[in-house]
Amino acid sequence: MKFIGRKFVALLLAVMMTLSLGVSANAAEPANYDDYIKVTDEIVESIVVEWAEYVSPGRSFDVSAIYDYYDQNDQLIGYSVSVTSNGIPYGYVLLDFFQENMISEFVIEENAVNICETALAELQSNTRANDLNSRNADMSSVKLHKCLPLTPAVSVEVGGTELYAIGDEVTSRNEYKSLSSSISVSEISQPTIANSIDNPPAIYDPNSENETTYGHCGDVMLRSIPTGYTAVDPDTRLNNPKSFSQSWAENNTGSYACAIVAALNIMYQNNCLLNNDSVKTYDWLWDETGTKETTSSKNDTSSDIVYGSTTIGKIAPAIVKLAKQLEKSNSSYTSVSSPTYQTYKSAVQAGKSGVLEFGVTVTADNGTERQGHSVSVVGFRSDRDSSSTVHQYIIVADGWGSFRYMELSAIDFTDKAGATISIG
Repeated sequence: MKFIGRKFVALLLAVMMTLSLGVSANAAEPANYDDYIKVTDEIVESIVVEWAEYVSPGRSFDVSAIYDYYDQNDQLIGYSVSVTSNGIPYGYVLLDFFQENMISEFVIEENAVNICETALAELQSNTRANDLNSRNADMSSVKLHKCLPLTPAVSVEVGGTELYAIGDEVTSRNEYKSLSSSISVSEISQPTIANSIDNPPAIYDPNSENETTYGHCGDVMLRSIPTGYTAVDPDTRLNNPKSFSQSWAENNTGSYACAIVAALNIMYQNNCLLNNDSVKTYDWLWDETGTKETTSSKNDTSSDIVYGSTTIGKIAPAIVKLAKQLEKSNSSYTSVSSPTYQTYKSAVQAGKSGVLEFGVTVTADNGTERQGHSVSVVGFRSDRDSSSTVHQYIIVADGWGSFRYMELSAIDFTDKAGATISIG
């Protein structure tokens, strides 16, 4: 981790972000290496600050921390960059240099902070790392790693031991590598086809002399640097959007399942709660969707929290069923097998809620299993930079509290599904 910016501010706080799996980032070679620009700290800072000040006009920003972002082959592909405004945490920007739109995810919001810092809090609270209170974590070692869809791994060295936080689990490097090597995807995000062969968005410097190959920002070279933004679709959200957090579910229900939180968000923002009670609504949705306790939850005898998994496609029918029981007789949903930015843009413009579900296939000792993540979709925006690249984001609520802006095309998956929902 490095600290840079016009004001050097050290902040260790907590929130979320998401991410994608990927193939070798340097799949294509350029026609001319001389056309590429070497990445520097100053370039990273300028990209992030310009974007933050464009998204939140009239406010000035500083970069407070930069966390290295690696693919599953331990090659550096970008950074997760924390920002502040007037000394207050104000979110992060995730840069993936090997995507056509390198700004693959962001949150620019007061008191929103980087998932790397959230993961450190998870490590501190987990019994497998409970000596963090008496042993120093090496904050310069904090790294972000691609893992499951929208669920990155974050690593940190504690007393010389490298620990990994993946969602609500804490594990070792060997276990992380075993998991990452067992994940397979059938649809892999790639740069735009027109530029992917002779003109990829980023390359590794073939003349790098670093001892650790592809472990420094100086190893990465960019085709261009995004700048000069103009709006295509203005930032648009549903009325009364809600983002219940994972900690809310754990503290109030003794359980957590991302799909149930997504469903509860939708019920709440449509003023459609069972007995006007969020906890009762959550519990009803858990039962109705047949959400099952996960194996990892059963094996963790140190925690009383039950973590659950919900079968894909169960969320929207349960939402509509409960809405009709609560006399919202005109409620309905439409399933979408492979939703796009346009799917959710059209839904939000019509006042409809959205659900997005991603999954990957993981090889286990007894065969294969699906692991994934579900979120509710509350809005959209798109912007064009000076090179005419269009940056399209859906706005999601996924259990970390803040609303995340995600480039939908930058996520790899085995399956992707969704639904649009009308309650009335």
